[in-house]
Amino acid sequence: MAELQFVEDTVKALHSAMTGRTPEQIKAAEVLYILALSEYSKEPGFVAKLVGCFADGQTDEQLIAEVNAVFGTDLDPEDFSAIMNYANHQLVEVAKAQLGNVGGEPYWSWYGFPSRVECVRPTLDFVQVAEFVGVRSAKPRKLFDSHCDF
Repeated sequence: MAELQFVEDTVKALHSAMTGRTPEQIKAAEVLYILALSEYSKEPGFVAKLVGCFADGQTDEQLIAEVNAVFGTDLDPEDFSAIMNYANHQLVEVAKAQLGNVGGEPYWSWYGFPSRVECVRPTLDFVQVAEFVGVRSAKPRKLFDSHCDF
């Protein structure tokens, strides 16, 4: 639960720090944090570093070049553009379809559990998301561990 609270707090901090930015830039910051940079999020100054990567009028290529320089990553701008395109058109519909979901059945069942298990957390990486939206060249970025102590 503490990990999810940390993610929520970081997203709130991003929103606060992105005041005055466009909705597209805010969404891009969220996508970068969740899908590519979560492993850096506990480093001092993470939010300021990420926000500092954004500039008015920059292209996806320029943004990703800055993110790669600041965080030492090797993200592909084409992969990022494809994910953002998908995010702008499809993720809202997927999220709307989950409104009212009680108990999280689709999520724990993906892991093969027959019923709700509290310790199951999402495990995604940049590759899985990129493959889902039709991109094949993405490099793996682990987001969360999924483990249970049995």
